[in-house]
Amino acid sequence: MLFNKHILLITPGFALNNDDDSALPPVKVFVDELLEQLPDCKLTIFSLQFPFETKMYYYKRAEVYPFNGQNKTIRKPQIVFKALSLFKKIHKQNRVDIVHSMWLTDTTLLGQIICRKYELKHVATAMGQDVLKSNRYLKLINFNRLILVHLSEFQAQYSNINSQVQFQVIQLGISENNISNQIKTLDVLGVGNLIAVKNYSLFVNVINRLSSQNQNIRAVIIGEGNERIQLEAQIKELGLQENVKLMGKLKRKETLEAMAKAKVFLHTSSFEGFCMVLAEAAACGCHLVSTPVGIAQEIAHIGVNELELANKVQLSLNQTAPTTKRIYAIKNTIEQYKKIYETI
Repeated sequence: MLFNKHILLITPGFALNNDDDSALPPVKVFVDELLEQLPDCKLTIFSLQFPFETKMYYYKRAEVYPFNGQNKTIRKPQIVFKALSLFKKIHKQNRVDIVHSMWLTDTTLLGQIICRKYELKHVATAMGQDVLKSNRYLKLINFNRLILVHLSEFQAQYSNINSQVQFQVIQLGISENNISNQIKTLDVLGVGNLIAVKNYSLFVNVINRLSSQNQNIRAVIIGEGNERIQLEAQIKELGLQENVKLMGKLKRKETLEAMAKAKVFLHTSSFEGFCMVLAEAAACGCHLVSTPVGIAQEIAHIGVNELELANKVQLSLNQTAPTTKRIYAIKNTIEQYKKIYETI
């Protein structure tokens, strides 16, 4: 069936070009598959905070309009004004049919303003911690005027949105293009920003507990963030310099290659809406050990504290048979969103 609607996607950030894989990979993967599955649709992207550009550019056949907000609060009212002015021109030239915002923040607030003014349909996807009480935008969004999508039942369970608001659950998907087969040479891997919610101090404590029985255990954490200095100090204090390596931020291809080499993927986050890295690690054939966040309870061995996580990691390391790869295909994600787009 021909799908030739014009979709406006509003996101905090987007890839600067076709080769950029560092800016919100889940959004890029989503757009890639959307353009592939819906070849007749027109896609326009408003990227509010980054890249730090203001000139329109093309990503494949999608028009991307960056607003260079740089995550600065003082710029947000100005961005809304500019976005509304630009939307008026775009809508006049080629009518927009659907507005889809990602994250329940200024992106969804802007989408709501546009949809109310132009009487358009609005789809909003909660992408993570934006469902929690700490998100001040939740009080400003009228959820009865949009179609709300959660990424997992876990996210929906912890949502601070009015329980009477109806929602759908559509899991994110991954692209299998960059998944490779590697010899499993790394014991334990963690991937994510070095920030409080990812709880990598717990990751280090788990490895410390395991090292008392296995002095040769090797773990790697890929990611960068404001807790790096604290983690380096913790590793040094525990004498784990040979056991835990902080690799910093790597290119996406390098990260996926590390996943393919890892025996166990350990995720210690305190909250996730979906957890793309778990889906990627599952596709790479890792044994998964995680706190009960996002999709972890569907696919991972669960631990709620240091001892439980350490025991699950050790049991996984003792496994001689490779684990079954599980794929959360982005194709299925887009198929479900297409059903929504077609009905509004």
